Amino acid sequence: MAKIALAEPTAGVELELCDGAGCVPGPPMAPVEMQPARTTVEPIVEDTGVFTLVGDGVSGWSADFVGGQSVVGYRLIDTVGGVVAEGTIDVDWVRVGGTERCGGPRKAEIELPS
Repeated sequence: MAKIALAEPTAGVELELCDGAGCVPGPPMAPVEMQPARTTVEPIVEDTGVFTLVGDGVSGWSADFVGGQSVVGYRLIDTVGGVVAEGTIDVDWVRVGGTERCGGPRKAEIELPS
């Protein structure tokens, strides 16, 4: 889980994210669709590596990432669909459970320039 805030809180902006270097920011992944008589699941949209993203430009956002890469791509969009800011930012993940050998849940606090 990552907590994401703007350096200068701003009302009326939407955040799009993606997980990893070279990724393309977009809305969170749609839920997976179970195929009848199959044991695999297939994403029904392009994989951004982000499962959930909730919040706003004033109070910040919370996001759940698939892999939690060390780089996150972001795009801030205004109310008419214009790009306010975009880029990548390094993320310093901290393990909050599990073990060093096997991994476990991690969290991060990210501040985006606005």
